[in-house]
Amino acid sequence: MNNFKYIKNKNINRLKWDNCVSNSKNYRIYGLSWYLDVVCKNWDAIVFNEYEAVFPVIYKNFFFIKSVYHPLFCQQLGLFYKSSFISKINEDLITNFHEKILLKYFKNFSYCATSEFSRILGIDQNKLLRRNSNIIYSRNNNFLLDLNKNYEDLILKFNSNTKRNLKKSQKFQLKFIDNVELYFFMNLFRKNSRIKKSIKKYFFFDNNYLIVERLIKTSIEKKRGNLVGVFDPENNLVSAAFFLNCHDRYTMLFNVTRPKYKHFHSMTFLINYFIKSNCMQKKFLDFEGSNIPGVKNFYAGFGACNHQYYKIQNNFI
Repeated sequence: MNNFKYIKNKNINRLKWDNCVSNSKNYRIYGLSWYLDVVCKNWDAIVFNEYEAVFPVIYKNFFFIKSVYHPLFCQQLGLFYKSSFISKINEDLITNFHEKILLKYFKNFSYCATSEFSRILGIDQNKLLRRNSNIIYSRNNNFLLDLNKNYEDLILKFNSNTKRNLKKSQKFQLKFIDNVELYFFMNLFRKNSRIKKSIKKYFFFDNNYLIVERLIKTSIEKKRGNLVGVFDPENNLVSAAFFLNCHDRYTMLFNVTRPKYKHFHSMTFLINYFIKSNCMQKKFLDFEGSNIPGVKNFYAGFGACNHQYYKIQNNFI
């Protein structure tokens, strides 16, 4: 347990950090330094064995208490580790990761771990193998679709409701467009009441729109993202989605549909078109959730499998 150190942001070796995250067994684009710079104001690092494993520490000061929290627009973080580190994971690390590491620096913490790291900590999909009265585990859904098949095989896995809605969407002469302009996407995104309600849960919610805009722009500049849309015959943007392209997966980070066009089933049309255009690749389509029953069923309707992950927080009073 002594082979780690806490490093302030200004002292992080970003080349070594990004190398570790990019070559980790549980790689997620959210852990890259440039991504963290966009989505959170303050983050430091816990580093094991000269960047053999890294843990991003995203923190804020709340009533003079420094707390680790999980930022918006990063579904899974936690410990990122290279294959060489797995043999060094011992019982001491598994049992006391939170008590002897995170609580050494912070009184309060909350973060979402990757599904792989959740398993290392002893968290099973059916039960918690290890429990600590001071640690709270919350299970979350994440749907992945294996794209390494031909389209004919993939569409066979669509459920009857998805197939029915896809057939309905084809009556409206919808057009799929690559490289939608960011301005048009953000205009649709900002006006959506459901999205606005979810963002309003957080202080300074208007700044969250700026983060979305900067995140999309930065990802596209780094050739890590693609902003796509569906237009009706009058060239109205009715649905749009932003996909991150990261190693073995396309992640649908943001998506929005104009409410009065719901009967067009344009998001079903968009996702189907994306699947058809990107099948036969050794990649997954990551739907990023959800715990909301209707959204969960919508993603599962494309034949995606649930890969659960956990939110982990201490019971601090």
